[in-house]
Amino acid sequence: MTEKLDHIKALCKVQKVLKHASKSEKGGFGKYADLAKVYETIREPLTEHGFAYFHSMVTEQDGGEFVETLLMHETGGTFKTRLPVINKNRDMQGLGSAIPYAKRYGISMIVGLASEQDDNGKGAGIGNVNPSGNNNKISSIKIKTLG
Repeated sequence: MTEKLDHIKALCKVQKVLKHASKSEKGGFGKYADLAKVYETIREPLTEHGFAYFHSMVTEQDGGEFVETLLMHETGGTFKTRLPVINKNRDMQGLGSAIPYAKRYGISMIVGLASEQDDNGKGAGIGNVNPSGNNNKISSIKIKTLG
């Protein structure tokens, strides 16, 4: 049973020593830590505790594109995120911008890296992140516990 938890214990050790990524780049919504700064911040703590990470593009049958991020531990344990690639212009420049954005958020979510200023959700309402046109509002949320 302990082998199944080794990757979780190792991630706890990483999070104990992990520093925040410094916000060195200027963007439309203020300063942010770019992908290179995120990698620079996480690489040493992750490798010291037996982790490697990998990103891949996934295209679903309906054409939806995602960046999948895997954080793999030397014991075989893995953590995974999958974030949509939002490319409003549907061109290579937009794709080239959206991929590192999804990579940055994917790996940051897995390791618990803080870099962005928390705007308390204000930016979540900007733009059309629902290209399907289905604007149904959430009327209820159900939480299921396993065990």
